[in-house]
Amino acid sequence: MPLFGIRRRNHHSTRSQRTHRSMFHRRDPERVAGGYKAALANPHTTRQGRKHAEHELHKRVSVLQSFYGFNSPFLL
Repeated sequence: MPLFGIRRRNHHSTRSQRTHRSMFHRRDPERVAGGYKAALANPHTTRQGRKHAEHELHKRVSVLQSFYGFNSPFLL
């Protein structure tokens, strides 16, 4: 008998459940961006993780710049 027991995993995919979000359970874009900023500041984040976070933040800023314009006070 194992010391800590056997952990059984559910073999159902959770990807389809993650893509279905109701109107009240959507991701807050500001919190998502804050998570990427935190990943950049975290010294334990891998190099690949930092590159991904930086890419996502640049992508979000470029969308905002195209929507609001380059000199918008929302981007300061």
